[in-house]
Amino acid sequence: MIVDDPPAVTLREACAGDSLAVAEVNIRSWQESFPNRPLHRDEVSIEQRAGMFRRRFDATFYRMHVAEAHGRVVGFVDVGSPRNGRWNCDAELYAIYVLKAFQRHGLGRRLFDLACEAVVAADLRSMYLIALQDSPYRAFYERLGAHQLALRAAGVVPGQEAHVIYAWSDLLQRRCCDPPKAHL
Repeated sequence: MIVDDPPAVTLREACAGDSLAVAEVNIRSWQESFPNRPLHRDEVSIEQRAGMFRRRFDATFYRMHVAEAHGRVVGFVDVGSPRNGRWNCDAELYAIYVLKAFQRHGLGRRLFDLACEAVVAADLRSMYLIALQDSPYRAFYERLGAHQLALRAAGVVPGQEAHVIYAWSDLLQRRCCDPPKAHL
């Protein structure tokens, strides 16, 4: 099978004005990645989701980076202050989403690296992520050096599915990722 080269992608730090485009990628990527787990009606509102992202830019520590191809956002990562101090980490990786057509070309890894760089630049060292237990992306996080801190059973938080808490306990000691591909 011949695999087409991925289109040229550029990465940049995002601003509040990117919130609508990011919300669209967030919802579309979820639908592509979890076709058997539809979002609830209130979760599908692009405007509400964009508002959530827009408000995050007011936080003391918050960074978002976007990936663009053909003039539109095709992926993003955002990281900020931890929403739960229970995991003893300095930062939380809130989300990393890449549209299906742009996956498996190193873009997720590059976005992850930008999140790590933002954490370290803020003089922070550790970061956690909450992932669905049945997420197909768990192996991706593990390849990036995450270790499992905890498993939260379904219903621990009413209405939530089972989750795995991953952490990177020392981002300064994290091994460097592969060098970026020239075409990205």
